[in-house]
This record gives sequence, structure tokens and C-alpha cells, in this order.
Amino acid sequence: MKKIVALILSIFALSSPTTTHASARSARLKGRAQKIAAKPRVQKVLKRLNLTPEDPESVENSFVIADTVTSEGYQEQKPRKSLRMLYQTDVGLFSRRTAVKGKVNKVCRLYFKSNLSKRAIKPFIKKHNINVDEIEKPVREYKTFNAFFTRKLKPGARKIEGGANALVSLADCSLTAIKDVSNTDHFMIKGTKFTVPDFLNNTLLAQEYKDGTLLIFRLAPEDYHRFHFPFDCTPSEPTIIKGIYDSVNPLVYKAGFQPLVTNERHLVQLQTRRFSTVLMVAVGALCVGRIKETYTPNEKHKKGDEAGYFAHGGSTVGLLFKKGMVRITPQILANTRDGIETKVRVGQVIGWSTRTR
Repeated sequence: MKKIVALILSIFALSSPTTTHASARSARLKGRAQKIAAKPRVQKVLKRLNLTPEDPESVENSFVIADTVTSEGYQEQKPRKSLRMLYQTDVGLFSRRTAVKGKVNKVCRLYFKSNLSKRAIKPFIKKHNINVDEIEKPVREYKTFNAFFTRKLKPGARKIEGGANALVSLADCSLTAIKDVSNTDHFMIKGTKFTVPDFLNNTLLAQEYKDGTLLIFRLAPEDYHRFHFPFDCTPSEPTIIKGIYDSVNPLVYKAGFQPLVTNERHLVQLQTRRFSTVLMVAVGALCVGRIKETYTPNEKHKKGDEAGYFAHGGSTVGLLFKKGMVRITPQILANTRDGIETKVRVGQVIGWSTRTR
């Protein structure tokens, strides 16, 4: 019995996050659990059951992000312990079968929309060093965590750069750019197989984008979670593609999952003068309560106008261009070839149309 209790406490020690707001009782319990988990015999049992995630310092467990399009400096990111537990242990992978389903997202949504979640706002701001000066309202006015998570920014907080020919980032995010994509052969995104027909859930539509250019905008939980139109366009009604809710963290791709083709997606066709018809695909993710479009369909929208937002959780937006319609900033392409994501913000120029008028 003691061994079972020790094992449970050890799992608790490995999976529980450390917060400054934890109760004294929880802190003492976690301290005891960590001591038990550190014992050689317990470690042996945990390893035998594959309950210990890989070393977060390992090369396989890290991913690199360039600070800006032109920066020479890079920062290496480490996945959260909870994600490593979910995708790198037998118990976590078993739990994932339930965690990625819609019912779990509904439970998350209920909590993050409740007044109880308000207490998580200030620790979240402190942990991620969020600039509250650019937020539309004072922090105290946000009554729930989800209200803060879907916050708007003050007018002018993001400058929309470039002229009519410029393509700008649609979100504050980490960007991956794939210059040439084939809709017939498998190619690898972050080491995991991917096809355009699967991504669009439409083989016929995919034919129009053979050898086109794909941009993947990955939003981390701490990013501003509203997304905007990257050029002047007329957007269609969204087509809903049903799916699950895996995380979109790079660790997930390395674990052999492909959330870009299995997660819920909202596909919108953007009619443009300079880029032809571009496909914008919003991808849901773990604990994302919903994808919400805020634009008016079939009406003209200006570059930088708000298109929608993601409720709580990390998420992704894909932009798919027809062959030869866009020229991406060389540094972004170079970063992608080196396996590096590029950190960009709403309104920042990331490419240009190949059309002159």
C-alpha cells in the first residue's frame, strides 16, 4: 500500500505545476512527493511504466525561435512539463485519447468563462511578461480568464506596415513558411507527414493549390489571440471541418501527431486583387474553447481588420497561396529550412505579391 501511495505522490510531483499562489498545504504535499519521486526505487518503477517524460534539456525536446525577421539572436523554447507528460509517457498518451476530444474542451471553456478563473490572470501576466500597457482595458476590468485571454489591444498598438503589395502577419505568433508544397506527395512539416488534401479536407480544392506556398502561424497561449486579415480581401463564410483538439506545440509533431490535419478547422476563402484566392485555415487546439470569426462575410475588408479570435489555448492559422502568387521574406524561408520558427507580430511585413498591379 505504501508503494502505491508513493507512486501516486510521485506522479503528482512530476505533473503538478509550481505556482506562487499554491496553498501551503499543497506546497508541503508536493515537497514530500518530490522527495519520494527522487528515490532510486521509485524512479525505477516510474521508468518501467514509462511515467517519466524525456529530459526537457534534450535536443529532441527543444525548439528554436528567431526573435524577429531580421534578428541574429535566437531563443530556445522548452515545452511545458504537462505537455511532456501528455505526449511522452504511456499514461499521458492513454489520457490524450480523452483530452483531445470536444467534451474536455467544453469543461475547459466552462472553467475559463467562470469568475473562479479570474485569479489566474495576474500569475499568467507575470509568468509570460505580458505588456499590459497595450491592452485595451485595465486588467482589473477582466472578470474571467477567457475575457483576458481574448483581450483586444489599444488602437495603434500594432502598426500595419507596407503598401498595397505587402503581405503582413495576421497574428502575434511563431511563423513557418513552406515555399513549395505538393498536393500529391507527402512532405514533412516538423517531421510529421502532411498533405494539402487532408489539410483542406477537399481533394478538388487542393488541386488548385498544387505547388503553392503555405504559411503556418502558431500562436502560443501567451500570445495576443486575435487574428487579422493580412491584405485587403473579401472573405467567404467559414467552412467547418470537424476534428479533435491536439496541442499545436512542436513537441506534438515530434511525438508523431499531425494536428494540422486532425484538429477542428475553419476554412475561409479570401478573394484578393493582388494574391488571387488565398485560403485561410484557423486550427483549433488543446483547451481552445472555440474559434470565433468576427468579420462580415462577402464584404470587403482592409488589411489589418480583425478576422476572429481563439478562446483559451494555443492555436494556429494557415495561409495557402496558389503557385507563384507570393514572395516571402528570404530570412523567414531560411529560418524554416534550418528548422527555426520566426517570431512576428500583427502588421509586420513578411512578403509581397508577385503581381505589380
